[in-house]
Amino acid sequence: MCLEAMNMPLNELNDLLHETTFRFPQNLLGCITVSLVNALEHCHSKGVAHRDVKPGNILFKANGEIKLADFSEASDVIEDNKFAGTICYMAPERLNMMRLELQ
Repeated sequence: MCLEAMNMPLNELNDLLHETTFRFPQNLLGCITVSLVNALEHCHSKGVAHRDVKPGNILFKANGEIKLADFSEASDVIEDNKFAGTICYMAPERLNMMRLELQ
């Protein structure tokens, strides 16, 4: 896994969601979803769970590339008893402290 320090202007998905004039085109929603799935699959293939996927951690570069940010809560999948992340974005099974399974 590579952590990239980016020194460029980025926009958070969270900011776009709160802009009343911005409407997401279908193809953009598809691109965001595919990019996130690819990023999470890569993390999971390395045995890493992000643990805090939320709009504020999804960044857009000027060229439209999407980046998953803030790995401060990330951990090895084996350490699945760690309660971490932003509660309102957690899966119900994690709130109930069920075993983490990468799917």
